[in-house]
Amino acid sequence: MEFTDYEMTQIIPKDDHSHKIRMLKNLADDIQSQDERFYALVKSTIEGEGQKGKIAVQLGLAATLRKQKEQGLYMSLAMKIIQVVGNFSEQVESNKQQKIVIRYKESAEIK
Repeated sequence: MEFTDYEMTQIIPKDDHSHKIRMLKNLADDIQSQDERFYALVKSTIEGEGQKGKIAVQLGLAATLRKQKEQGLYMSLAMKIIQVVGNFSEQVESNKQQKIVIRYKESAEIK
């Protein structure tokens, strides 16, 4: 009698990819820091130089609204980074496994 068994086996050791989350988060934080400096510059230019009038008010309002929108984008980016790295880890780990087929014959006699 012949038997066949299928199994998945790990052919390459598992890796920890959590450092990629920190790396991508640091890059996003750098972008956010640059944006903060930009908005601080816009605010100091408008308010610091005593700008008045409808254009100055609208410019300040537009900068504030844009800053709030970007803060929301950073929050969703942080969540997306975690999801993407998780998916990446799963794909990498699934590629490190291989399906093996084991075939064997039973040679014992039944009396």
